[in-house]
Amino acid sequence: MSKINLETFDLTQLPIAEDDNFEFKSSETSHNELKKKLGCAVSGFANSGGACFVGGVDGNSNADKGLLLKIGRQDLRDWVDQIR
Repeated sequence: MSKINLETFDLTQLPIAEDDNFEFKSSETSHNELKKKLGCAVSGFANSGGACFVGGVDGNSNADKGLLLKIGRQDLRDWVDQIR
């Protein structure tokens, strides 16, 4: 997989379905389930050389409602960093 530049990445560049480089999770996924799936994905990505976990996109690469920027009172980025 070539390195993805997140500064210039556009959602139109997503593949039409999940593959070895992209894993999608819908915004409909509960926070507890998302936490488990993100933890497993991080482990798998580390063992395979990397990939992208995309939240707010369903398994068919359709953007849905997106993710909230806060989980409770915690910023989403901080929440993800703790899981990672």
